[in-house]
Amino acid sequence: MTKKRRSRDEWSDLLDEIEETGESPAELAARIGVKEATVHWWASQLRHRAPRKGKTRTDPEVRLLPVSVRDVSPPNRIEVRFGELTIGFPADADPVQIGAVFLELRASC
Repeated sequence: MTKKRRSRDEWSDLLDEIEETGESPAELAARIGVKEATVHWWASQLRHRAPRKGKTRTDPEVRLLPVSVRDVSPPNRIEVRFGELTIGFPADADPVQIGAVFLELRASC
């Protein structure tokens, strides 16, 4: 039996589906007949790339928070606070990567 090769769009839809339903990566892997590592690899690949045309990856629970800018940090560093945790990033850090760090933190809380 040959395995079905899925496109990037198909993987994106599958991962959107498990986010909405709460299905685990292991359950998805068993359901579609792939290794769990494959599911994690695709999740990682899609997390670090721009959304597909016409589709945005937004979380309805994400809300904008007030921002205060103070001239107390060195100009080559960005500090972001998450609860009591403060994380510093280089000033030229990719905003998508910074966002991904906080999505991972939120998911682990």
